[in-house]
Amino acid sequence: MSDRDSPPEVVALRRRLEAQQREFTVLERAFTLVTTENQALQQLLRAAVNTENLDALFDHTVDLMMDLLRAEAGSLFLIDREAGEVFFKVAKGPVGDKIKGFRVKLSEGIVGWVATENEPVAISDVHRDARFKREISDAVGYEVRSILAVPFRLRGQVHGVFEILNKEGGSVFLPDDRDMILTLANTLGLLLQLAGHERVE
Repeated sequence: MSDRDSPPEVVALRRRLEAQQREFTVLERAFTLVTTENQALQQLLRAAVNTENLDALFDHTVDLMMDLLRAEAGSLFLIDREAGEVFFKVAKGPVGDKIKGFRVKLSEGIVGWVATENEPVAISDVHRDARFKREISDAVGYEVRSILAVPFRLRGQVHGVFEILNKEGGSVFLPDDRDMILTLANTLGLLLQLAGHERVE
């Protein structure tokens, strides 16, 4: 029966129920996101407590971020300020072993922009973004479609950039994805600060 054929009180009740269902869907999604983020933070905390090797902790963090977003590849770039460059500290994915030697000027590319501007970015189609430099992906034969990149800060200063590439299935990175990865990056920086690290390299 359509609203036109229904009594006004039935129409009002139906619309109230529909609004409540929409509200419930929003709350359910929010609860799922909070639960997922809390589980990821617990995993990161356990890894920080149980891992003495900083390289292994960075490695684990990139794995965790990729798993959370179901992404094909992920990296951690660190900043070499003397050279004015960023370099791969961790590189995971189909061509991870091929790209570890590459360096990018701090003033170039999406990673350079995030490192310089201290701002996260989520890009659904990198080929529409003027900041994207395709030299590395072309050199190793890997197609980059979408990028999520967030600054990695220690003691208030940007020391690197976490970059996640290509959600599986062609999905785009959402603001919730960006916020979750930024939370993990910020938490890692805080854990390292509490452990007495002045810098990472």
